[in-house]
Amino acid sequence: MTSMTINMTIRDLDEDAYRKLKTRAVEENKNLGKAASEAFVMWAAQPKKKTGKAFLEVLENPPDWGFRTNLSKEVDEYVYR
Repeated sequence: MTSMTINMTIRDLDEDAYRKLKTRAVEENKNLGKAASEAFVMWAAQPKKKTGKAFLEVLENPPDWGFRTNLSKEVDEYVYR
């Protein structure tokens, strides 16, 4: 499979992350574009992170928060973990 290359500018790139990627690319005798492409492919291949539980899922199986708890914070922790 032949892939196309592009020239691009990346804004708000963390300087430390850039330096680490550049150092690793030099260590592995790769150019920065190739190293960045590999990093992009690996990141994009990861499954999406679940952001929280669906409201109906919480209603179907409600947690037991006990007596005299800080209910609001515990609900947020349960729903958005």
